[in-house]
Amino acid sequence: MSFKIAAEIGILGESHLANVPFKGPGSGFTPSKEAEAGTKIEFIPIHYNNSPVISFIAFMPSIKDDFKQGFQSTQPFGRLDPIRMWRSSERTISVNFKIASSSKEMALRNLNNLSWLLASTYPTYDSSQCGCATSVAASPMFRVKYANLITSTTDYDGLLSIIQNVSVEHNFEKGVIHVSPGTNGADKSLLKNAGFPTQADNYVIASEIGVSCSLEVVHEDTLGWDIHTGEWRGRTGAGYPYGLGTVKHTTDPPANAGGGSLSQGLDQNFFKNAEAAHGREAEANARKILKLDT
Repeated sequence: MSFKIAAEIGILGESHLANVPFKGPGSGFTPSKEAEAGTKIEFIPIHYNNSPVISFIAFMPSIKDDFKQGFQSTQPFGRLDPIRMWRSSERTISVNFKIASSSKEMALRNLNNLSWLLASTYPTYDSSQCGCATSVAASPMFRVKYANLITSTTDYDGLLSIIQNVSVEHNFEKGVIHVSPGTNGADKSLLKNAGFPTQADNYVIASEIGVSCSLEVVHEDTLGWDIHTGEWRGRTGAGYPYGLGTVKHTTDPPANAGGGSLSQGLDQNFFKNAEAAHGREAEANARKILKLDT
């Protein structure tokens, strides 16, 4: 049966209740034009075959994007501040959105997509070797797309991410939609015509469902700055992380080749000198204690 609100049809790019679309072998992970435009957020699990394209209208109050740089600190002798060497980068995106349902059709559509999302947070198993489900073949991983804010700047597909946690809040204060295919012939026909098998006699679906999840980004490029050219090492012209900027023009001053190596070299030389000085002092103290210089 068709959706009743024209705005929902335009936002989702769907006209009637049906199962999620799937990405067949070799079809890639190109996002929908609605996810590109930012009218909906899209999740595509990539750790099992025939990946479903899971999507929701983007009722999002905010997106929190955290960038964490890890440093290893070494405190040399005789220096006030430690030497801090960069070690790693982490990016975590916190996403919160509301799933609003205006009808039985939209409620079933949203519940189906939510079920796919939650089930896809589990791993893929290979039972061909032992006949059991204890051999993990692939860990859960997703392509997540929301306009230019959650996107891969490598190819503008969804951002490669691990979903560590998902929290779902069924908000009954906003109303409840009941679907009873076990006792209501119209509801049974609604599910049957949409291609869903008989799974439950009654469905209770909150008119508003809150979802929050944390995306741990998996970097696909070696990000940073080139020491010789001063250019960004990510995909040229990609504009990490939001698709704009980090591009130098031909009128910009030329880079000073090797500009970053001097400071790093000074740090390394200082560290070596500090270690040597500390070693000499320790040796002198040991000789004094042992009275080797008397």
